[in-house]
Amino acid sequence: MNVYLFDDDRIIAFALPVKKIGNFWMKDTYNKNVINITVSDNEWIINPGKNVKISDTDGNTENISLRARKYYNVEKNDKKYLLYCDYLTDNTYKNYIIKDNSVIKFGSSAACNISVPISIVGNEHITLTYKDKKWTLEV
Repeated sequence: MNVYLFDDDRIIAFALPVKKIGNFWMKDTYNKNVINITVSDNEWIINPGKNVKISDTDGNTENISLRARKYYNVEKNDKKYLLYCDYLTDNTYKNYIIKDNSVIKFGSSAACNISVPISIVGNEHITLTYKDKKWTLEV
């Protein structure tokens, strides 16, 4: 499983082994421990480090199992991070054909062309327009 920790200006990526064994720390950009990932009952479990709060999108705050394609909120000393997990290999993708006068909407709404259903993304967060061979980005 790939685990991504979104920090201020970078994404810290880590690949957990396929065989679920071990004890791993994810560190921030300052090389400080943020979360610990261990195994319990053949599942990857997130363990908070010192002064760390973790919650998943269902509101769970304890004994949180890592799941592919799921986001987790992490807070350490009032600093917020976003944690995302995905499969080691991802064979799913969407192919978009962009023609002149195309409008692509990104947001948390299912009505968007590209939907990212997480709380920090607005309903229609970004609109990308392609017109007269030029791109326009509206936030």
